[in-house]
Amino acid sequence: MASCVVAIASFGCGGGSGSDPDGPGKPGTGGSGGGDTGGGTGGGGGPCKPKTCESEGAECGWIADGCGAILICGQCADGQTCGFAAQNRCGACQPKSCEDLALDGHRACGQQLDGCNKPIDCGSCGEGQICGDGKRNLCIEAKDGGDLGVECKTRDQACAQAGIECGAASDGCGNLIECGSCTAPATCGGTGVHGKCGSVPACEPKTCAQLGYDCGMAVDNCGTVIDCGPMACGAGKICGGGGANRCGEGGGGHHGEACPGGDLTTVTGTVYTPAGANGDPVYGALVYIPSSLGDIPAFPTAATCDRCDTQVPPRAVAHAVTGPDGKFVLTDVPSGTQPLVIQIGRWRRKVDIDIQGCQENRLTAEQTRLAKRHHEANNYDNIPMIAVSTGDVDALECVIRKMGVDDREFTNPNGTGRIHFYKGKRKAGAQISSSTPGEAQLVASVNTLMGYDAVLLACQGGETTRDAADVARLVDYTNAGGRVFATHFSRDWLRYEQPFSSSANWTGINNGFTTATGRIDTSFQKGRDFAEWLRLVGAGTNAGGNTEISITEARQSISTVASAQRWIWLPNNSDHVQHMTFNTPMALPPAQQCGRVVFSDFHVANGSFNGQTFPRECGSGGLTAQEKVLLFMLLDLASCIQSEDPRCRPACRGPATRWASSAARPVTAAAGC
Repeated sequence: MASCVVAIASFGCGGGSGSDPDGPGKPGTGGSGGGDTGGGTGGGGGPCKPKTCESEGAECGWIADGCGAILICGQCADGQTCGFAAQNRCGACQPKSCEDLALDGHRACGQQLDGCNKPIDCGSCGEGQICGDGKRNLCIEAKDGGDLGVECKTRDQACAQAGIECGAASDGCGNLIECGSCTAPATCGGTGVHGKCGSVPACEPKTCAQLGYDCGMAVDNCGTVIDCGPMACGAGKICGGGGANRCGEGGGGHHGEACPGGDLTTVTGTVYTPAGANGDPVYGALVYIPSSLGDIPAFPTAATCDRCDTQVPPRAVAHAVTGPDGKFVLTDVPSGTQPLVIQIGRWRRKVDIDIQGCQENRLTAEQTRLAKRHHEANNYDNIPMIAVSTGDVDALECVIRKMGVDDREFTNPNGTGRIHFYKGKRKAGAQISSSTPGEAQLVASVNTLMGYDAVLLACQGGETTRDAADVARLVDYTNAGGRVFATHFSRDWLRYEQPFSSSANWTGINNGFTTATGRIDTSFQKGRDFAEWLRLVGAGTNAGGNTEISITEARQSISTVASAQRWIWLPNNSDHVQHMTFNTPMALPPAQQCGRVVFSDFHVANGSFNGQTFPRECGSGGLTAQEKVLLFMLLDLASCIQSEDPRCRPACRGPATRWASSAARPVTAAAGC
């Protein structure tokens, strides 16, 4: 099982090497340096040696690594429970039926626990019988009109006998008693022990001094980027030359050549969707030059915890994150032929570029677009694995096609493509062929879901009853780092079951508005960047200082958000929310969240697509303004996880940084406040 670190101390510049010209290999091993992980002491103390999930024998749940970080050790396979056999160990629980719970000829009755902490109803007893003898929920013969003088267990007795402080226990008379709930952020079983409350402990932020750093940008152990003095190193020294985030004369990797007049060698460009110059700029893309091909990490084959504070290879020569206009600047880079990596989430492309020293090197749109195909030119080029549950009245898959992804990437799950089709349960949309499976195959197993980086749930024209176990598997998937995008009536995955239902105040209203004006929520930085991006691509207009969009067939599913982040709302129609997001696990603080859920209360395009064969439902032409809104959201869905801090745009500047535009933000650590 894959594990992920959800609180990292820093991005330092270490040593190490490694290369693989044919494709991704193991990343190079970083060099030593004080404070390399949260518990490092800096200088002579050496780095803290963190525990791993493997060293502690932890298969699931979370553990502390002993160096100030929290490790999420994965999810149990479908049918297993974390903590069932032992703490942080998966156990195969075999649920019992009512027949299994019978004893000595007495039939089970009333509310029972199936042995896997799930209630089952075993019904009432026959004539002349009562349910329960005060010990077990069994049918026994009535006496004197049914009065046996049986005393049912009290709550304290039932819970004490079961040895639990939360969850349910039997009262011995046919009923289940709730033994208590947990106070957030604790959850029942949250520490990996059944029936016990627990949660990941709150992290303690550390200062640069506590981390042993004297330069560069770092992470304070709670997911917040801190500035340890990006220009603090003296003449002849570089940040990272003395170890991770330490000033020194060497060990910092490649640097540009000395240029007359103090000029620098720079690389500039604009990241585009796979359509290149005919596409749209990509916001929030990471662009970097690795120190070697071996430093380009291989992507896991399952959903994992991809946080922004773990994205940049520690020994990248130079890196930047694009702004709303997609522009970037890489400063003080080496000349000659160099590999360039462009990435947002698990969308990635690697190209080789020729860099002329002591000048600006402007790249073309063809050089800086995302990949059209998986392994398009090399094994580093990547398209995420995406499952699409198609809907009769929505065609989410068409946004991916129109952004420039090759049609050969759209296949059935047993095909070689990266975009897999499943037919929706209530009324499906398009299909690849008559053998396209139903969505039941997708949600029947956590293992199947975990094979996808994202799951798209298109509107099917109405709600359908969702099995609670299917919803629970979707929750487990997102808690482990999976991403979910649902539109309109696919709210039935979010509206009825905790914890997703607590994300918003759901109205239950089915009708909507033929056309409506949506306003962008700019109370947080990414919302402000989204508004700017919409205006740049011609999908948004400036109305009295507000960015607004025109929405066809807007709906009224949500009145207000609760724990979610609002992005778009209807100022002229009771302020109904049109687009929201929330990160998961919902009970954990932002620095420890791994997955994301997106809900849009409007469609890509209206129509009836049931039974159509892809790509007929997509029509011809480019993205409409409404589709561009969802394009931004699909790429943001794939991006690394960080809290949507309302306060600031990250000030992550490196020494001698230059901008090609106000929106380009070269960084020396993770993008985040």
